[in-house]
Amino acid sequence: MGRLKNLDRTLLDSRLDILEEAGWRQSDIEMIDPHRAERLLRNLRLGTTPEHLRGMDTETQLRRQRMICEDYYGIEIDAKKLKLPRRPRGYDRLLVTATDDIGRIFHACKGVFRHEIVRGGYWIETTSVRTCRRGPYAVWTKDCRDADPRNAGRPADDFAQSACMTLPERLHFELTYFLEFDEHLDKEMFTICGGSRAPRQHIPLVFRIVANRDESLPIVHIAFEMENTHSTNAAVRLVKAA
Repeated sequence: MGRLKNLDRTLLDSRLDILEEAGWRQSDIEMIDPHRAERLLRNLRLGTTPEHLRGMDTETQLRRQRMICEDYYGIEIDAKKLKLPRRPRGYDRLLVTATDDIGRIFHACKGVFRHEIVRGGYWIETTSVRTCRRGPYAVWTKDCRDADPRNAGRPADDFAQSACMTLPERLHFELTYFLEFDEHLDKEMFTICGGSRAPRQHIPLVFRIVANRDESLPIVHIAFEMENTHSTNAAVRLVKAA
């Protein structure tokens, strides 16, 4: 099985029928790292899914998000009560925010990452345009590792605050992405969390830095900048909310 030779054979054998039904080829399977394949096999959707949308249909993503919220935040999501926004073209990543308690999200991330999140001093006082006051909510965003470079160099004020990703949403995306790929977001860019504000109109920035040259110890860092920052490697992530 190529690169899957170290994968748990019991797990693999029990899911081969699902892989075949989903349209996977032998060459597809052999390209996956063993530790990522286990996570994929657990979440694979029954039935036929186009290759470019494998595992990214709304039903499967919602199921994964509910699982993450329950397993890592201890919050059960009632799918019947959750209002899903319309899915715009190009917005292929579903995020369900179950808590806007940033400390709680930090705690969940600490249990998954190999390091702490480095936090700026304003994070406790940060407010966001969307909250969980009335329960969990969902947004769609672009399914990309780095913040959209087409928005680089533009301050948050260029966009409607309601159209920008918030700090809790960005951190939840970090957790979701890491669970799926064992990698952190924003390898090349910073995310401007334009849907959130700290005191004195500072805006949260979330980005990845590395602690050593071989990049074996990436660290997620949260900083706060003034609204008029025009960094060419920082960009807002746009979302579609209900």
